[in-house]
Amino acid sequence: MTSTEIKTQHFFSRSAGLEVWPVKSTRALIDGQSQVIDGPSIQFQPLGNHWGKYSTSDPAEIEFLKKRKDVVDEATYIDQTTPPAQKLATAQRQIETQNQLIADYQKQVEELRGGGSSRK
Repeated sequence: MTSTEIKTQHFFSRSAGLEVWPVKSTRALIDGQSQVIDGPSIQFQPLGNHWGKYSTSDPAEIEFLKKRKDVVDEATYIDQTTPPAQKLATAQRQIETQNQLIADYQKQVEELRGGGSSRK
C-alpha cells in the first residue's frame, strides 16, 4: 500500500438496507414515486441480524459516514452485537491470563532474590 492509498473501512448500520447520498442529489417524481435521479448512493448490504454493512476506501465517503450518528465503525459494531455472556467470558479469560502473568513475574523476582532467603 502506498502512502496515497486509503485502507478499506467497514461501516455498519442498524438499518439493514440503509441508503444514503454523500452529496446533494436531485429528486424527481417518476411513475408516482419520488426517486433520486443523480448522485452516487451508499447502500448498506443486509447482514441477516438487522444490521447492514458497507465497505469503502473512498476518502469522501469515509468522512461522510464517520459524521453520521446512525452508522458505526467495526469495533463499535462488534461491541454492540457481542452477547453479554460472551463479553463476560472474554473478560474472565483476560483476568486469568493477567493473574498468571503476575504469578510468573513474582516467581521470577523471588528466584532472582535467591529463593526468598534474606542475604545481608
